Amino acid sequence: MREPDKINPAFKDDTASVSDCIVSAGIYQPIGGMRVGNSKHEYFIVPEVSGAPLLHDRENKQGDSSYRENTGALKRQAAKFHIYGLNVAGKVVKELTLENAEIKWTVHLANQKSSWYEFQIALDIPEAADAVLSLLRNNNTAERSDLLIKPYVSGADQSGDLLKFKGNFLGRSVCLGEMRTDEWIARLCNSSPAYCEMRLTISNNFRRYKEGGTAPQLWPWIYGDAMSSIPTGSVRQHETLSDLQLSFLDQWVDGDSDTEELRVEPARIEDLPIVDQPGMPDIGCNGILSC
Repeated sequence: MREPDKINPAFKDDTASVSDCIVSAGIYQPIGGMRVGNSKHEYFIVPEVSGAPLLHDRENKQGDSSYRENTGALKRQAAKFHIYGLNVAGKVVKELTLENAEIKWTVHLANQKSSWYEFQIALDIPEAADAVLSLLRNNNTAERSDLLIKPYVSGADQSGDLLKFKGNFLGRSVCLGEMRTDEWIARLCNSSPAYCEMRLTISNNFRRYKEGGTAPQLWPWIYGDAMSSIPTGSVRQHETLSDLQLSFLDQWVDGDSDTEELRVEPARIEDLPIVDQPGMPDIGCNGILSC
């Protein structure tokens, strides 16, 4: 990509949105959700299109739906990013790749948690007034920079170890990750009475504060804004589903659900109209991030 020689077509308020002159670039999805796993080599890419199957392997082919490899190790969750060229009105013109643009990139990844403050509670809620004072983590380490892990990678056509985010923590080499340029489902979808007890068991594992569900082992396993090491009884100690979501869950338990397998066409982001591509990964990966 380079600076345009001229605006094409000539700039007018009513033609800016349809101009095919690229004046800026944007990286999409803005936030990519990734998760760690204990598999050393295998991973899956979250769906980029709503309802599409998971993507596996380095060739980015459609793979199986398993989150684990044959040894039982959990595959790592990866996110895929795209660069789109935008016109003066901020509308997408086309995707930018090495085939049609000169791309220079550097990616920084940082883990600064060990050098920051201990988390006691969110500080913008009423419960914070009586919260325990937050202290620095590892406060016996004078050289705070030794607690920062800040690796980066850059350049084109990188492979192998050159793609790994390797840094140091207290003098020790660590790797934060890397970058790359079923029958159970059938049971869940089966609304017959035969699986009613299974659906009820699953439903009972979700947190319902109105029914006294405060146990930390209930789903979702996510801290709330008022999370405290010593629970105070706040309904914000842990996250919970909304009343609407819980009503859908109850409907599923009763067998009142559409069990037809969801099929979405197209299944690849490249097959969508260019104007719909940037925002689709936010929709496509939503089911994975909320699991």
